[in-house]
Amino acid sequence: MSRDSSDALEDLKYRREKVQMGGGLKRQESIRASGRGTARDRIRNLLDEDSFVEIDTFLTHRTSDHGMFMHETLGDGVVCGHGTVDGRRIYCFAQDFSVHGGSMGEMHAKKISKVVEMAERSKVPIVGIWDGGGQRAQDGVASLGGTGELLDRLVQCSGRIPMVSLVLGPVVGVSALGASLADFTILGNDHGQLFMSSLSKHLSALVEKSMQQD
Repeated sequence: MSRDSSDALEDLKYRREKVQMGGGLKRQESIRASGRGTARDRIRNLLDEDSFVEIDTFLTHRTSDHGMFMHETLGDGVVCGHGTVDGRRIYCFAQDFSVHGGSMGEMHAKKISKVVEMAERSKVPIVGIWDGGGQRAQDGVASLGGTGELLDRLVQCSGRIPMVSLVLGPVVGVSALGASLADFTILGNDHGQLFMSSLSKHLSALVEKSMQQD
């Protein structure tokens, strides 16, 4: 084996190990301590053992503004692919809360859009595991194109393939819109939350309004 081939294999091994860590071991442990699972934990629990085939594993964002060039996380906060449930093929994705709070950037949205399109072409169900903080502000206008494409794709798939959303954490803003476009939207008993903006923002607006009236 040549040195170039050996180096390439070592790099691949490193990337495969790194992508398993998501946003870091400390953040993953914090998520598990709260009673929630990581994106990969949830996919393992959903699918038949050893059936998962991941798509766009090493994709990352292309944003350099706001210090994002220092936070290049493989996978860009969402795990996508296909596998089987009781032997039946499905496509699926799971947002990774350990990476930028599961927020939806341009590439994050494009990964989900791609796997939804693949499910539509294959005529099999798509299951989305949502756990994210809405639009990623650091991606700027570019992220709006990605999320717009995703929402359009979800609407096009309505009535063509079964779509299921599992809301297993706080799902805000554009992520809430995407989750609610499924045929079945299921909220987790302990942590599932679905809203357009946070309660704290509404409370602060009410307080400000009452102070103005006084």
